[in-house]
Amino acid sequence: MTGEWVYRSYLVLDLAPGGSIKGWVTGSAGVSNEIGCTSAEIVPRGSFQGERAGRHVKLNKSSDGYVASHPIPFAGWNCRK
Repeated sequence: MTGEWVYRSYLVLDLAPGGSIKGWVTGSAGVSNEIGCTSAEIVPRGSFQGERAGRHVKLNKSSDGYVASHPIPFAGWNCRK
């Protein structure tokens, strides 16, 4: 694409499992460029700030099989060093 400008019009922040945060710039052409990655600080009180006594919302028993066979790919979200 020599001589042509490709405009980026969207800034996307991905909040990933394990506390990683990635920033992307993208546009209408569908091409994305990663512009940054950092890690968030884990808050011991959790996302509800202690309002649920440290408990997480329980999933239905029917979803146990799916969750066990489709784990969250934490490694793919880590920031490159």
